[in-house]
Amino acid sequence: MAVKRAQVAEWLMAADCKSAAPCELRRFESSPVHQKFGWFVMNRLLIAMGAYAVLAALAWTTLSDPKFKFATLAILAMFAIRTWSWSKKQEREQGEHREDD
Repeated sequence: MAVKRAQVAEWLMAADCKSAAPCELRRFESSPVHQKFGWFVMNRLLIAMGAYAVLAALAWTTLSDPKFKFATLAILAMFAIRTWSWSKKQEREQGEHREDD
């Protein structure tokens, strides 16, 4: 009686970010995507802040226990601050890319 043994296939070596060659995307001022980026981020920021405001108003009016109410408002405030800081970071990075071009 012969016993067959299974073989394990070799894993493919995927390229990682360290071994990949650096590449850059050159943008030009005439590109509409490049020009509207600031407006797009600001629009998304306003939508997010509006959503946080709606959630805060709903939490304020519907939650009766003060502990839960203030905890919910604190969490929403943390998310709002995080969203605002992310948008400022995006604006700074976009400004650096404009200076490099």
